[in-house]
Amino acid sequence: MFRSISWGQFFTTIIILVLIYYLIIAGVYFRHDLVLLVQRKTTVPPEPLQPSGEKTVDHFTASSELKIALQQAFEQCAERRWIKEELLTAISKVLKQYPELKGTAFQSAINNYISLEAGTQCQVELNEHELQQIWLA
Repeated sequence: MFRSISWGQFFTTIIILVLIYYLIIAGVYFRHDLVLLVQRKTTVPPEPLQPSGEKTVDHFTASSELKIALQQAFEQCAERRWIKEELLTAISKVLKQYPELKGTAFQSAINNYISLEAGTQCQVELNEHELQQIWLA
């Protein structure tokens, strides 16, 4: 009776039946996820926003200039032995010249630089609150 079915036909039938079984299981249990996946693939991604003619600021150049200006302030602090408040005032005056860097990813890098240089050159430890205040002043 089973001699007329070859092994190739048997395995092909088993593979097809297993695939149908798993498709039914996926359809029953993951229907909502599959609908979302199909919708996500069919929606067109929004076009990137074009600059509205505003002047784009070169943050790299500005941060390099700021680093040089801060370095001069730290050198003055080391020479004149400023107290913490004098240093904070000098740094905030320098930062006021670069408002385009406030709120960017460069701000945290600049804060790290200020904290490091204040500690090494001026022996002044600055906390996170003070670093945020010098940007606001």
